[in-house]
Amino acid sequence: PFPKSWCTSFDRFDRRHLHSPTLSAAQQPRALACDFDTVADPAVDPAPPADRVIQAGGPCPSRSSSTYNLDDAFGWADYCVRGLSGCELEDVLEAWGGTYSTACSGIDSPCSAIHDLQCALEREAPTIDVSLPQCISCVEWDGKCQDELLLLHTHHGTSCCAFSDLCEFYSDDVLEYLPELQQHPEKALDALLPVVKAGRAMKTSGNCLVHGGRCTLVPADRHIAGTSCTAFSPQGVQAREFDVTILAFLAWAWMRRLMQETQIIYENVRGLAFLLNLVLSDLYHIDVSHCCPQLFGWPISRPRDYFVLRHKAKSFESAHTLDEWTRRWHRTCCFSWLDFFWQTAEHELMHELQWAQRRKTCPSRGDEIKFD
Repeated sequence: PFPKSWCTSFDRFDRRHLHSPTLSAAQQPRALACDFDTVADPAVDPAPPADRVIQAGGPCPSRSSSTYNLDDAFGWADYCVRGLSGCELEDVLEAWGGTYSTACSGIDSPCSAIHDLQCALEREAPTIDVSLPQCISCVEWDGKCQDELLLLHTHHGTSCCAFSDLCEFYSDDVLEYLPELQQHPEKALDALLPVVKAGRAMKTSGNCLVHGGRCTLVPADRHIAGTSCTAFSPQGVQAREFDVTILAFLAWAWMRRLMQETQIIYENVRGLAFLLNLVLSDLYHIDVSHCCPQLFGWPISRPRDYFVLRHKAKSFESAHTLDEWTRRWHRTCCFSWLDFFWQTAEHELMHELQWAQRRKTCPSRGDEIKFD
């Protein structure tokens, strides 16, 4: 169903020969990046320095590794673990394990990343017993993801609780006014802040999809989340904190005030830092890294803010910035996003292309999608 020239140009076994160091910079094939949901803004996202431009032609001077295909990209966990010093590896192994909770993470995507790291740690330190962190609760609004999570937790017989709606954790006082706030979300922030300060905004129990009754949330060691991005995304309506999704974000943030996990990992589109500081900076040290998958060896342009919050009474503020840490794992991407096409059935690809056509910048917006 695809042009034969694509198959020839991006053949997995021949790709390394396409990026010959003997070619001039002008002759090198550039790695194409799929820009999912952002609009380039030179003021916000300036062009990277010359040694950080992601293109084919061998590793950049400031990089120690390159990715040439999806197999290389999916080897991120081994690449990260091998980059740790002996003392850092000991620190990671000492802090590894424990419990974590998630919110709005699809089919428990943090679990997939944790398992990858777990396997990499076991390969690096085979004589040490590395205990797997356990997920004790998750909140997921998408129905299909909920079905998958139920299969996951039922099959493994875990005690993990699964909830469907962050807003159901609002207290009865707030729930009484929730329909009005949904109609006028621009009032939500001002209306709910006094209730939060008075400690009456949230409750800790909800309807559990796994156990079929009401379960109570228990604080985990870490919390990993990424709430709705549509109100802040450059491709969205740009309603920001005046969008109805602010109600779910505030429920999530104020639940953190109740649980007070030692560490919170939060990822989203850029623009939510002021909200995190507004509701959590009195309890947590907040550090942010401006990331993009391209910088880590993936042919995807998706600028994000990646936050790590450390509880002021339970942990210490890091001596180094999060940006200094994440820069250690940058890799040069030497393959195209077209490689993702080979991993999908035609109906899946059609669904993705139909989604992409809704973008305002799509040249073929409104046209019929055809395969050659």
